[in-house]
Amino acid sequence: MNRLPEAEKYFRETAAVRESSAGIDSPELGETMNSLGLVYAAEGKFREAESAYKMSLSIREAALGLQSEPVKSTLENYAAMLQKANRPKDAARLTTLAQAIQLSAKPEAASAGHHSQRQSCVPFQMYRISTISSVKRYTTT
Repeated sequence: MNRLPEAEKYFRETAAVRESSAGIDSPELGETMNSLGLVYAAEGKFREAESAYKMSLSIREAALGLQSEPVKSTLENYAAMLQKANRPKDAARLTTLAQAIQLSAKPEAASAGHHSQRQSCVPFQMYRISTISSVKRYTTT
């Protein structure tokens, strides 16, 4: 039984409640929009998924910071959707941004004693543009 329409309805309703109760910039709304993007992507509703992911990224970046795990997660989900939508170049660019976030976290682990030497990585500063402006620049809508 396909329960995606039911999930879509649930997440749309949840988004409306979270927006009215916590505001448009709440991390909870960002989480819900990411989940809604996953549902839309599974349904093949790529335009709706893209819109949901962009909103999630905007909220999560503002609330949690560009280098946060939730931003990385949304970028990865968005990239997977773009791949399914036959937009491999756009997907690769977002994957690169997500990898930069992942790599930027590794030096912190090294200082915590998880690695004996600091790992060199692509400087995160080259990706330190707003995620949303990056997404707009790297994706064609």
